[in-house]
Amino acid sequence: MPPEVVVHVMQVILAVSALIVAGLIVWLTTTIVRQNLSDRRAQQGLRGSSVPEPPGSA
Repeated sequence: MPPEVVVHVMQVILAVSALIVAGLIVWLTTTIVRQNLSDRRAQQGLRGSSVPEPPGSA
């Protein structure tokens, strides 16, 4: 293969891997945020009040 084609293939591979990594990061952050939100809602539901918890219990 000519060097131009090799460079182009490497650029495509790098771009695809960068997209995959970015998608994984976004997916991880969204799942973590959703888990935290659901945990907080569950804790508030168990307490039966929407009063913010004191700093000592965090």
